[in-house]
Amino acid sequence: LAKIDTGSKWCWPTWALATYGCRPSETFSLVPNGDGTARVLTVKRKGKDPTWRTALALQVSAREPGDRSVPWDVKSPTEYDSGKAKLITDQWGRWMRNQHPTLQLYDLRHAWAIRSISKLPSTSLAAKCMGHSLAVHHESYHRWIDQADIAAVAASLKDRG
Repeated sequence: LAKIDTGSKWCWPTWALATYGCRPSETFSLVPNGDGTARVLTVKRKGKDPTWRTALALQVSAREPGDRSVPWDVKSPTEYDSGKAKLITDQWGRWMRNQHPTLQLYDLRHAWAIRSISKLPSTSLAAKCMGHSLAVHHESYHRWIDQADIAAVAASLKDRG
């Protein structure tokens, strides 16, 4: 994130995506509460309207990009248009590839999930903050969860001598 052009319209959404682990199209509704949480619309639900959830900040940079600035500001579930979200997210993805050819937007979401394993007290909390079920969370991130669990047990056994 240190190399991201701070003058770009994509700076704040990129920071928000990495910090809160939301889906790229959800960043257009994300509003930080000032207490380490944010309000964000969960939009990946087939046949259902978006709903509000609470996201949790896992800081990736001491430098915040300043005031919230998004290329499309979604303030309510009724304003959400999946076609428009896809169009804008695709533009953002192309910008990201120009900035970092090997990085995709979802890589920032996945990085949040992996960081959450060592920082949060439960995988259930991480799943809730990301807007998916515990089963999906475990299926997607089981390799890192298992590694962390095994390392914690090994450390516990070492401490017992």
